[in-house]
Amino acid sequence: MFVRLCGAALALMLLVLPSYAEKLSLHVALARAIFDPQTSKPVVWVFLEAEGARAFAQFTQANPEHPARLSVNGKVLMASAIQKRTNVVQLSGAFGLTEAIDLADTLSAGNTTIEVEPAE
Repeated sequence: MFVRLCGAALALMLLVLPSYAEKLSLHVALARAIFDPQTSKPVVWVFLEAEGARAFAQFTQANPEHPARLSVNGKVLMASAIQKRTNVVQLSGAFGLTEAIDLADTLSAGNTTIEVEPAE
C-alpha cells in the first residue's frame, strides 16, 4: 500500500493497507536514505517495529483515499490521502541527499515515534 502525504517540503508514501479511526503511535525500527528507483530522487524508507507495522497496515487498509496526518515526535510533518495498504513508510519531497540522510539518522536515533491519525 502506498499512502501519499504532502506537506511543506515533503510527500509521504506509505506502503501497506488497513484502517483505524484513532491515532496510532508507531515506533521506528530503522530508517534509511536511498534513491527512489522510479524517480532517482532521494527518499527515506522508514521500517516500523512489528506490532506497529501490523497496526499501520490495518489503518491504511481501513482508510483508503481518506486524509491522514503524520507527526514525528509530536511535530506534524504532512497530511494527505492514503493511496493503498503498506507497512513501510516512504518519505519523499523537495530535499536533497544530505537532508534525506539527516532525516533517516534522526528517525533511527532511537525513541522516535511516528503518529498517524485521520485528518479532517
